[in-house]
Amino acid sequence: MRIIIKNAREDKNMMIREVAEALKIDATLVSKWEKGARKPTKSQDLKLAEILGLETKTLLIEWMIERINYEFNFVKKWFINCIVSQHY
Repeated sequence: MRIIIKNAREDKNMMIREVAEALKIDATLVSKWEKGARKPTKSQDLKLAEILGLETKTLLIEWMIERINYEFNFVKKWFINCIVSQHY
């Protein structure tokens, strides 16, 4: 998703600061999205789609994919920790 956001922003010749102002959030948060350090909420995603001229469906699908991957990795780590702790 971070690549989609960055490319869309650059295609519209917008600065990170301008996107942040339109969303009424701090520019460092938008920067973190583009770096992959943070993820926008679903409501922020919807606003981003509108601001950047993207299809809402595209960003929501990416948001859901990333959320599912996050949850999967969390459960996988938990499961591995359970198995390892039982063997020691």
